[in-house]
Amino acid sequence: MRDRLGLAGLLSQPLAGDFLLDELPLHDLDRPSALRQDRFEFDRLRNSDSVNVSGALRFDPSALIKGGAAIGYRDFKPLSPDLPSYRGSTMAVDLTYILLGMSRFTFVANRDVQYSYDINQPYYLQTSLNGSVSQQIFGPVDVVVRGGVGRLEYRDRAGAVVAVSNRVDRIESYGGGIGYHVGRDMRIGVNLDHNRRDSQVELRQYQGWLYGVSVTYSTGSGS
Repeated sequence: MRDRLGLAGLLSQPLAGDFLLDELPLHDLDRPSALRQDRFEFDRLRNSDSVNVSGALRFDPSALIKGGAAIGYRDFKPLSPDLPSYRGSTMAVDLTYILLGMSRFTFVANRDVQYSYDINQPYYLQTSLNGSVSQQIFGPVDVVVRGGVGRLEYRDRAGAVVAVSNRVDRIESYGGGIGYHVGRDMRIGVNLDHNRRDSQVELRQYQGWLYGVSVTYSTGSGS
């Protein structure tokens, strides 16, 4: 079945892998370099080649800070002459710090090229920053607060008629929840979050509250 982006026919083929250069007691230092080819069976306008070079730091599970961070540079080249290329920075950060076994701080940041469903603006550069703080109240009960901001920077197809050329949409979210831990590996939570998207195109704007129940199960041995 074909989806709106034609992703059912997407073939992403990495042509080179990651190379581990050094190992340190509390973290691993990587310098990944990869060539990538994206091919869409049903939408060849979005076919592209890209080169990504980055430095990555992965913390050992026993370290005070857990997770990893990668900062890099991407040379993104659409095969269609109607689409502009992107050459610039990328990042992927996911870090967790646990204070005294009671408070958990998380920080997630991403910046990279993403494909859009809009044929006139087939891709965009997404930058997002998100954080959360969770605090154990008593026993198996905890509370969490979270928030985030983001930017979507669209690129126009040459000759296309668009409402706003190379528009930039902005996203923000905030919310929180309360959770109950069942044993060491399962958490049942009730969440309430507000999401907002500001755009120069009216149909792309939205804001509202989301609420629901989540069940999280961890298979890892670390906290």
